[in-house]
Amino acid sequence: MPARPRAHLIYGLVDLAFAALYAYLILALAPTRSGLIRAVVLLVAALLAAGGAGMISGKPWGEKLARAACITLIVGCVALIVALAASAAYLHGIYDGIGQAGSAIALICAALAIELVGLLPALQLAYLRRLRLAGAGASSAAPAKPAAAKPVPAKPEPETDDAPEAA
Repeated sequence: MPARPRAHLIYGLVDLAFAALYAYLILALAPTRSGLIRAVVLLVAALLAAGGAGMISGKPWGEKLARAACITLIVGCVALIVALAASAAYLHGIYDGIGQAGSAIALICAALAIELVGLLPALQLAYLRRLRLAGAGASSAAPAKPAAAKPVPAKPEPETDDAPEAA
């Protein structure tokens, strides 16, 4: 069995830590009344934890789960940024002076969302892509033996009548 890259262990541990952080944030620090939001965040945290455990163990399904968790987090990050930008625009347009402060806070939260939700999955996806491309390159490193060239038979030239035509 080939040696597992050290980055697998690091990304796996970071995935587990972030999964615990997301679960803690939604359950303890910022509880929500919406059961749907709570369920979605906990499912994403569970997916991230499973991907992290798979990355640590070096199983092939671990990379697939980690990739799925990263894509899910990036899509969620984009949705969160769009919602925060829309909130900032609404607050700025409706509430004048207070709205400007509220929109500034919403934009700061959008910038933090990029760092807290989007940066890790983007870096991990880049790592997993590079790893997959390196694996594909290694499997195709030994070129196949070319087939023996067969001689191509010469085509007979069509006969032409060089005699002048009779008028």
